[in-house]
Amino acid sequence: MAIAERSDTVDTPDTLDTPHINRQGLVLVDELQAIATRLCRATVQVRGQGPGGGSGVIWSSDGLIITNAHVARGTRATVELFDGRTLDAAVTARDKGRDLAALTIDAHDLPAAAIGDSDRLRVGELVLAVGNPLGMVGALTTGIVHTIAPPELPGAGAGCRPTCGWPPATRAGRSPTCAARWSASTA
Repeated sequence: MAIAERSDTVDTPDTLDTPHINRQGLVLVDELQAIATRLCRATVQVRGQGPGGGSGVIWSSDGLIITNAHVARGTRATVELFDGRTLDAAVTARDKGRDLAALTIDAHDLPAAAIGDSDRLRVGELVLAVGNPLGMVGALTTGIVHTIAPPELPGAGAGCRPTCGWPPATRAGRSPTCAARWSASTA
């Protein structure tokens, strides 16, 4: 149990009747909220030609969006941006083995996600993910990287290369989400 020293404690009307929050905790909350806002802007809702839908990530500001192949089954899809605009999308590539699909929309200057280097992830890092599960726009979850998988899993077949481990309940059956890691260098 961590106890904040009195000199590190911030008393505000919002915290007077709640446990004390130290200044570092307030900075962390502010930083996580800023990251979540950026991630929400780069996350879209995707509706394919069949029932249901999923999430997608604005991969580049010129209209490239990455989603799941099982969401974008046909050649066309509909994308709803963070600002409420709904645009037609063309499915330009699909990898059923990795369950990924690339879509393009006719839009520019979009808030693309900052694409990280998964080889730099480390066990114990805090990560955030934003998606639109079941139409709930901007749902946020946090997690901690709990394992780093080997470059090729024995017996898993060619091309099976998970790069990091999230608890199975967090990742099973989920649409791509916009994710970020938080570290001291991000703050």
